[in-house]
Amino acid sequence: MATLAQAEETAATAPPSDAAYTMGERSGMQFVIISSGAATVTIYLHGSHVASWQHGGKELLFMSENAVYNGTKALRGGIPVCFPQFGDLGPCKAQHGFARNLPWTLVGVTATATTTTARFALCSVQPESEFPFPYHLTNEVTVSGAERTLAQELVVANPGTTQFSFTTALHTYFKVNALEATVGGLRGCKYLDSLDGRVEKVDLEEEVCFASEVDRIYMGVPRVVTVSDSSVNFDIGTTATLSDGIVWNPWIAKAASMKVRWCVAMPVTAAVLIRTLAMPLVLLTKDYGDEEWRDHVCHEAGRAASGPVTLAPGEVWSGTQTITAHISS
Repeated sequence: MATLAQAEETAATAPPSDAAYTMGERSGMQFVIISSGAATVTIYLHGSHVASWQHGGKELLFMSENAVYNGTKALRGGIPVCFPQFGDLGPCKAQHGFARNLPWTLVGVTATATTTTARFALCSVQPESEFPFPYHLTNEVTVSGAERTLAQELVVANPGTTQFSFTTALHTYFKVNALEATVGGLRGCKYLDSLDGRVEKVDLEEEVCFASEVDRIYMGVPRVVTVSDSSVNFDIGTTATLSDGIVWNPWIAKAASMKVRWCVAMPVTAAVLIRTLAMPLVLLTKDYGDEEWRDHVCHEAGRAASGPVTLAPGEVWSGTQTITAHISS
């Protein structure tokens, strides 16, 4: 486990090195592309959000065609970072907390003969929020073309004088055909069924298959879980600190109902219903296509139903997910 001093050093702003990376932007949102051999990874600074992982031109992560690229909300798809809570398992009103909705800092990019790593930091305080504690977050993303791996380490440090607790997840959307996809390795694991009032159940099947909506929070998962379809198999390795795994696919009805709030300002002259000079207008829009449930399943490595992590002042926690892709020829 890293020390607080090491976490603070990593979180300090520093210019990226001359490793294999490029910078770009979409609708004003900055991103960095890192590469290693035949592999490339795109990470947005908004949320430190991995939005693409390609090997040999094959995309391995799902991103919604309707994802909102304006900084008002988290991107739909890829690998959102959930902190200080997964789902509603925490103090925040916002689903999955706030880290995925904030701008992170690119600390540096380094490379070896077989890997490239980008490091991001978030050092912020929301004093009026439900989580008013100082914190240091670092997100280290490493890609290896030679090994066909994508590794992500999340580090949480408490630099304050008061302990705090959190839940977390790396909300990974795997680009697979949901109609033939399976999740393996969870037989015998306990889970909370979010479609049945979070009743605790035991998975007795060899594999999780998808013939309807699935939303389960597994506890005490093995160190390797698989997600597969006929074209690719993902081995998902995690450290023991990421003790849980969430399996999700919204299926037909939920996908059709998924909407997000989007706030804009509209002057009085632009709409009859606006009675003041400038008044917020809340619109409901979709950031997920009605048929996109077919194109992914989620396995989210995290610390959720097993209970929160509590960090005393000066303590540091870290969790790592390493995904290996076995691509059919």
